[in-house]
Parts: sequence; C-alpha cells; structure tokens
Amino acid sequence: MKTEFTQDWKDWIRTNVSAGQDKDGIFKILLDEGYAFTAIVEQMGYRPSRPPWELVNPFKANQGQSNQGQSNQDQGKTHAPAGQSQRLTSEAQILIGNHGLAISPKDIFVPNAAVVESSKIDMRVVDNFLSAEECQKIIDRIKPKLRPSSVADFKVDTHVRTSQTCDLGIMDDPFIKDIDARICELIGIDPAYSEVLQGQYYEVGQEFKAHTDYFEIDEFKRHCSQHGQRTFTVMVYLNDVEQGGETCFKRVGKTFKPVTGQAVIWNSLNPDGTPNSHSLHRATPVEKGFKAVITKWFRTTCPQAESIPMMTR
Repeated sequence: MKTEFTQDWKDWIRTNVSAGQDKDGIFKILLDEGYAFTAIVEQMGYRPSRPPWELVNPFKANQGQSNQGQSNQDQGKTHAPAGQSQRLTSEAQILIGNHGLAISPKDIFVPNAAVVESSKIDMRVVDNFLSAEECQKIIDRIKPKLRPSSVADFKVDTHVRTSQTCDLGIMDDPFIKDIDARICELIGIDPAYSEVLQGQYYEVGQEFKAHTDYFEIDEFKRHCSQHGQRTFTVMVYLNDVEQGGETCFKRVGKTFKPVTGQAVIWNSLNPDGTPNSHSLHRATPVEKGFKAVITKWFRTTCPQAESIPMMTR
C-alpha cells in the first residue's frame, strides 16, 4: 500500500477539506487509490466515523439513488440492514481504532539493551545478541530454503519487496528452536504470542520499500481475529553488509547499518495500542555483498490468552 502522497494529492486533499466536502468520502477515494489507512489518517488529520466497508466513494455512488432531503454531510451514507446495526457497531469499535494491547515502554525490560531516545517510538538495540558463529549457522540453514518474499496478503509484490524469505520456525531443528526461544526470552513475551521465526536474504539490488509491520485497517479483520495486532518486532542482523542494506526509520531519523549479531527491537504500536505510523521503515537496496536477517513478530493476544499471560517477567 502507498504511504507517501504526491504534492498533487496533498493539494487535492487540502482543497476538498477546506471546501467542506464529506471527509468520509474523501477518505474512501484515497483508500480506493491504494493509500494505507494510517497514512490517510496522518495526512488528513481525520479518522473516519464509520468502518471502511461502510464508506462510500462519491465517484462510484449509485447515480440512481435519490439524495433529496439529505444534507451535504449525509449524502452517500449507507446504513446497516435491520438487525445488524449492533453487530456492526461492535466491529466498528474494534476496527476503526485498530487498537492493539496498550503496552507502556516502562513495562518492557530488555536486558543489555540500549534505548533509542525518541518520543515517537519505543525502540531498543542489543549488540552481540548472537555470536558470529551462530549467525553463520543460521545463514547456512536459510540459503537452501529460500522463497520469494511476500507482503501482508501473502502475495509476492516485486515492486515493494524483492528479497527472499525462509520460514525457519517450521523447521524441526533444535538449534533454530533454541534461537527462537532466546528471542522470546530476550523481550520477555511468551512464545504463544509470537509468529513463526523468519529469515530474510537480500542479494545485490534487492530491497524492501517503506512499510509498517502492523496490519492496516483493511487487513486487520483478516489477519488479527485470533492473534491480535502486531506489536513488537525483533530483527537480528546476521552479517556485516559490505555496502547498502541499511534499515531506515525516516520519521524517527534513525538508520541502522547491519552489524553481525545485533538485535533491533521496536514496538509498531503507540503506548495506547493504536498503530504508530512513525514505525514506517525500509530496507535499502544492497549495493555490494548480501544481507541476511532473522525477524520475529509478536502479537497482542493469542487463542490461549486467558490461561497464558503475555509477559513472562
């Protein structure tokens, strides 16, 4: 999904908002143009009053529908069928806010971590989390099992992401299982709240353009019904990249050059549980050599949440 607006689109948004046009209608047009929900919220300074499936694109509205007797603000509104309004209201409370679990940075203790000073994001760095020998052993397991990397809807999008992925977590490998457990122990979150450990491999020219790890509003219902929103990401560099391959958090003003064994940890949500657009980041193209990382994502809930606490310390 697109996260950066051209100046023409910025001018169009400003003109139509200033003219008093229906903000929900403007929002829907931008969604239909492929812009990410949170990017639109940030650009417009507005969050829709209804869930996305109820928003109406005024350009695509049924021309035969009569708008007589409606105010300008009411034109184009849709209403839930009889008997469903309460259900939609309940879903709207979850999906419009797209909330995850509220986690204060003070509630997370990561041993030996350096905290990145920022009011915009909870981010920490752990040097030498893995040894060079361990990193090489992981690389040796990743390379034979690579597949094209996909995006959130499980489709391969070579315009956005050109790296290759290895699903390490499905391997019946005691060494990989130990690495996986150590990552969970590092951040202090029970494995039940985590996704399968992945390895990513970038060759020269390969990259992952600007993206966020949390699920957008239109993806939330599909991906988060049982496991909740993505919260913390733990990414570990497996090698020193000869040239290129940095991880750039442009909105935070922080860039990481890959260092063997270094773990970078960040929360993709704000302390109140809402998606944090400042977590937008990109993997710049590798210019020389290769880049290998492992990544583990954690969620805000799990099917066993009532019996398994999220935090282990």
